[in-house]
Amino acid sequence: MARTQAFVDALILLMQNSRKFTEIKRFVSSSKDVDLHEFPVCVIVIDEDEVERVGHRNRHTLTVLVSFTFLDHNLEGNRYSYSMADNLEELIVQNHQLDIA
Repeated sequence: MARTQAFVDALILLMQNSRKFTEIKRFVSSSKDVDLHEFPVCVIVIDEDEVERVGHRNRHTLTVLVSFTFLDHNLEGNRYSYSMADNLEELIVQNHQLDIA
């Protein structure tokens, strides 16, 4: 569980250090932590952690759920969450390897 939380923490840190996510007021890793009066918010939770034994090591496959919640739309009528999802995809591609202690 500690490694899984370390992955979530590393992803949140990457997002906080990126200029493309400055609109997000709060990053949380549990839906219980969401304060409904503080938007926009990004919730990152692990849906599944599959463990497969490979030789002497374990291979973890994580299913990560990311939710960007805004209360308004941009001028083109699209939700900001769509552009945030694109920014997240770009961030993951650029940082495809995370170093976790």
